[in-house]
Amino acid sequence: MVFVFYLFWVCYPVVMKSESQYIDVPLANDDLKIAVSRDGYWFGNEVVALVDFLKDRKWQRCADLGCGDGVIALLVAKRNLAEEVWAIDIDSDHCQRTEMNVKSNQLAGKVSVINKNLRSLQGVLKKGTFDLLTANPPFFKLNQDHQDLSLAERKGRQEVSGDLKVFLQAAEYLGKKRSDLYLVYHPSRLDYLFTELNKTSFKCKHIQALHHQDGRALFVLCHCIKSGGPGVTMLPPVTMGKSLKHQRRSS
Repeated sequence: MVFVFYLFWVCYPVVMKSESQYIDVPLANDDLKIAVSRDGYWFGNEVVALVDFLKDRKWQRCADLGCGDGVIALLVAKRNLAEEVWAIDIDSDHCQRTEMNVKSNQLAGKVSVINKNLRSLQGVLKKGTFDLLTANPPFFKLNQDHQDLSLAERKGRQEVSGDLKVFLQAAEYLGKKRSDLYLVYHPSRLDYLFTELNKTSFKCKHIQALHHQDGRALFVLCHCIKSGGPGVTMLPPVTMGKSLKHQRRSS
């Protein structure tokens, strides 16, 4: 069954802050406004689809690995999917915007932001204490993507600061036994995804493709369980609506 993914872009138009370098992107269905860099790399509706993929389950502690501007962490907190949410990113600008977004959306008591390399979490967060891990890692190797990207876009799309292995190693360190890992990745690198997952104790249990309206598979959502058993369920695909960049061009 294919259905139209509508959640994210019903909130258009975007509201600009004339006095700053930020743009507020409202997520109307969740009563959130996400400040992003006017000239930076904007999140897409695939990250909202990832949180939808969690359904209405409840966890105690969530770690969002490579949080960017904090969209996943804020959605998890806003929907009360976890009692504690930790947003982690190596980039200080991302962490600053995440802090802004946490405060402006009145989630300061629920979301904590850590400006740290995922390789260096020992001594910062206790091993094996998270039951939910989320990630939207960069999809592409260096220079194996579109060539006309800004530095911010390269950092978001390419493995500039770390590849999938770094994210999985962080999840391995933080996740308790039977913890859930939810991530979004690119369909062209599914072979790499499964190769690296097989080097960890995480087993993919559910997978779902996100399609463009013309039928192309754009992203893949993957649910993994630490120390999980064999077997993968392929869920019905989701057809997404227009991207934010498309709406900006046509506005």
